[in-house]
Amino acid sequence: MPTTFFFDLFGVLLGADKSSLIHYISKKTENKYEEVGRIFSELFLELERQITAGRDEEEKAFKQFFYNLQNALNNGKLLTFEEFKYAWGKQDISELPTVIYLEKLKNKYSLNLISNVSNSYLKVLQSKFDFFYLFDNCITSESANYSKPSIQIFQFALNKIGITPKEAIFIDDQKQNVVSAESIGIKGHHYQSFEQFKEFISLFL
Repeated sequence: MPTTFFFDLFGVLLGADKSSLIHYISKKTENKYEEVGRIFSELFLELERQITAGRDEEEKAFKQFFYNLQNALNNGKLLTFEEFKYAWGKQDISELPTVIYLEKLKNKYSLNLISNVSNSYLKVLQSKFDFFYLFDNCITSESANYSKPSIQIFQFALNKIGITPKEAIFIDDQKQNVVSAESIGIKGHHYQSFEQFKEFISLFL
């Protein structure tokens, strides 16, 4: 029987509206919105895989993401790194509707976070969003010394809480992370839409 939920953070509980950023890039580089969106999404997945613990590593991966985007776009040189960084910072991060289920789940399960964000950025988010108080543990790649999709971060989380894989459920929007968790016996759910999530989570309420 499951006793514990592990949630990913971005893409499951929090999300940024990237449409305004993609629109800005398309205007700046004179590319079609759809083409910029396609390239951006592909490179963003790679950025998420590259991010590891520590601010310096995140900054390095972010710069590489920009240069890859710049090189992949026609007229990419029209967009400077400083302009891109400023536009990125203006994105609004907000709660996703999954958050409304956390209080209900908390009545029956231990809730925990597994994220590749740095500890310093986690603290910034904790000061902005109230739902973090519902989590018993917030496990970052920095604290675990491993990042998703490495199985070591999941083993670290299990050991920290003192449970077996069969007691855990992991929810993430990145399929490779879910597959990794499932490979050591954790029940996984690949988050793709809120409607699909509601169906899945109703089995445990």
